[in-house]
Amino acid sequence: MRNLILIDANNLAMRAAFAFSLSVVKEISLEAHPDEEPLVFPTGVLHGFFKSIVMLRRFYPHYYMVIAWDGGYAQRLEITKTAVANRIIPETYKENRRHQAPSREIEAFIKQKPILRAVIQSTNIPQVLVKDEEADDVIASYVRQLSPQCDDILLCTNDRDYFQLLQPNVRIYRNDTIMDMNAFIAEFGITPTQWLDIAAFQGDSGDNIFGVPGWGEKTSLEKIKLHGSAEKVLKVFHEEFDPLREKFPDLNGEEIAQLQNLKSPTGKPKYPDVHEKLPFTGVALALENKKIKKPKSTVLALMFEERVRLAKQLKTMYSDLSIPLLPGWDGSPSWNRGLKDQFLQFCDKYKLAEVSKDADTICAVQP
Repeated sequence: MRNLILIDANNLAMRAAFAFSLSVVKEISLEAHPDEEPLVFPTGVLHGFFKSIVMLRRFYPHYYMVIAWDGGYAQRLEITKTAVANRIIPETYKENRRHQAPSREIEAFIKQKPILRAVIQSTNIPQVLVKDEEADDVIASYVRQLSPQCDDILLCTNDRDYFQLLQPNVRIYRNDTIMDMNAFIAEFGITPTQWLDIAAFQGDSGDNIFGVPGWGEKTSLEKIKLHGSAEKVLKVFHEEFDPLREKFPDLNGEEIAQLQNLKSPTGKPKYPDVHEKLPFTGVALALENKKIKKPKSTVLALMFEERVRLAKQLKTMYSDLSIPLLPGWDGSPSWNRGLKDQFLQFCDKYKLAEVSKDADTICAVQP
């Protein structure tokens, strides 16, 4: 039996971008470019990423380490294109990121990422990138395939989506602490796989996954603890509200404008993205007109039921990807690229003195 560390590289590199704002003046030829100012190149991602590698190596010296990169998100994008066409959601998966001007930290991450990937080739740590697939799906696939062979698998990420992968021999190293199954259950009172049901209702604004308006973690946890799954919550809601839908039929035509024009005290729409194809709109209007007294959160969940199912599908990690074999894992010789000198040249070029001190640890042969 072996031990394994799986690193979500984008997640770790992005955290380094926000934690470290180091930079180096990039050398230019003043003879060739006499009018150019020296270029200041950020190095915080490079510094922070390798310092984390050193820390993990020292805490877990007998663990085989793998770095997984995002290779795209084609499957989820296609799923959401259909959902947009059917007016279930207003935008596709991660489309919101294209609307935002990148922050200084994100720009630093973008600049340093190709250099980071290139220099990792000077170590003995395998990097995995599967075209069109996200790192979390790659890691989920390694967990499914390799967990029977492992005493312990440690996932290095602070992405809460990874909670769904927790099992007796799979833990998460996040925010400098270890989250195992017992710690998760003690904190949230649900099983790891039920985290998908929480995500189904609350969505994820970072990835442009739309949940139920007004539903956050507290409301979602309360209902999942009570009923067990998103599907069972919706079943209970239907049993109570379907008779009301017959009494107050769905709105259409000009009637729907009554809901669309309702505003909260802060001026925001009370029923965002409402349209005449949504179910239970008549019940919602009856609630607003005080013809019935029922929880608005329940009506919203039924109105946006298709979003709940979609969000759960998008949040479920794919664990059946075709992933590369790990060098040295199944008895084949482990890499020993012997490129420490090349790694030290990189450290010198980017003035990473603290990293160069740990070159032996970073470039060590996998256990």
